[in-house]
Amino acid sequence: MTNRKRLIAFIFVVLILISSISALRISPPRIEGNFQPGMETEITYTIDSTLNRNLEIYARGDLAQYVTFSENKIFQSGVVVATFKLPETIEPPGPKKTYIGVKELVDEEVGAGAMGTAIGIEALVLIHVPYPGKYLETSLSGSNANIGEPITFNLNVISRGTENVIMKPRIEIYSDTDVLLETIDFMEREIVAGETIDLKKVLETFNYGSGNYYAVSKIDYSDRTAESRFDFRIGDLVVNILNYSKQILIGGVQYFWVEIESGWNNRIDGAFADVVISNQSQEITRFRTSPTDLEAWQSNTISGYFDTTPFVPGVYNANITVNYYGRERGKSTSQLVQIEFVKKPMAKWLKISIISGAVVLGVIVLLIIFLIIRKIKNGKGKKK
Repeated sequence: MTNRKRLIAFIFVVLILISSISALRISPPRIEGNFQPGMETEITYTIDSTLNRNLEIYARGDLAQYVTFSENKIFQSGVVVATFKLPETIEPPGPKKTYIGVKELVDEEVGAGAMGTAIGIEALVLIHVPYPGKYLETSLSGSNANIGEPITFNLNVISRGTENVIMKPRIEIYSDTDVLLETIDFMEREIVAGETIDLKKVLETFNYGSGNYYAVSKIDYSDRTAESRFDFRIGDLVVNILNYSKQILIGGVQYFWVEIESGWNNRIDGAFADVVISNQSQEITRFRTSPTDLEAWQSNTISGYFDTTPFVPGVYNANITVNYYGRERGKSTSQLVQIEFVKKPMAKWLKISIISGAVVLGVIVLLIIFLIIRKIKNGKGKKK
């Protein structure tokens, strides 16, 4: 079998597997909770399948030994109850992952289907066993914004310990050069063991310039600090020129490209560039690129064509002006750059032809010289 046929066969099998997996579903896909000594709980799973086959139900993972099922096997679809009966203690503390799975029941005489592999899918049960004493977990989220627009930070705090905690969180705002710019404080409050609290604070950006920043949430308690980081941008209505054609071949109409990037947190419409190329103070040509729209912070390439006939080899100045619109406001960005114009390199076949011709011509010249010398010598011999 050729490599191409193997690739086609592999893609075909993968598509069959994806189709089969999508035809097998288990709900709910994820359950999360806190451990309690000796806890007993039931989770009802709905299993949907279009496989038209027997299915096997199983558990695997950290707490699989404590799980029993109302049914271990079903045909095609059905409802299965998973019962968790947990002990008084579980060591070590921390998150415990258990997977409730359903898979195609293999008929050993017939085989399991595509590539001999049974189709299966799993749902996650995540149970948090508390740490002794005080223990906090935190996560920080937010959004990008434009200058003058507020940013809302969401601080999630979870007490994963066995003791209550008195906390007073804060969010520190840093520049991309790690300079502390501002600190946002929260009220002091108590979070009890196993509790989850969501807090919010707003950052006003009027005094901030456009650029990259990051925020760090810090919660000091006992001899520990719970921290989380969120990176964000503050934008302005600007399009930056990242790159451009730096070398152009002389000869007919040639292609010119400009890579641009939006520095705004909203859509920019119809960004295009006007390019003027000059030799010192004398303009030689000008042209306009195709337009493009930019989503927030997106980069893209715009391009155009121009005639290189008036150019000779050398370095020329080019003024690239990008025009764009955002929220019905028009702006432009200009950059003066240098572009090198070079002669089109001689084709390889032409070089070979010239060299070959020169060699042949040299051989012919040498042969003619040899014949002339020989004739002269023969003439002198006859005279004697």
